[in-house]
Amino acid sequence: MSFFRAAQCFSTAIDILQLPHPNGEVYDIYRALVECNEALGSIDVTQLDAEAAGWIDQLKRLMDYSHLSVPTEKGGLEVKAEQFGITDKIELSQLVKDLYDWCREENRKGL
Repeated sequence: MSFFRAAQCFSTAIDILQLPHPNGEVYDIYRALVECNEALGSIDVTQLDAEAAGWIDQLKRLMDYSHLSVPTEKGGLEVKAEQFGITDKIELSQLVKDLYDWCREENRKGL
């Protein structure tokens, strides 16, 4: 199983989350969440070890916006990004880094 697409998306999210944020921090968090969503869509969770599966579960919980009221002119991830506090930002940054590293290493095993 290749985790190439997921690694690409997580790498992009890492880049987006780095300072500075010329378009605003909320917008960049939103863009990073979109990349994470794309990565999650490319991962076959049955191929994950327990540690990576735990990170995926944490990321999904962090990205969950089902409890938020989403206006019709906005998307759920955009509204979720607006709600992020410092703890969420730290957790997102760490999860993205951990998942990128894990996917990169899994891809190397397949070479």
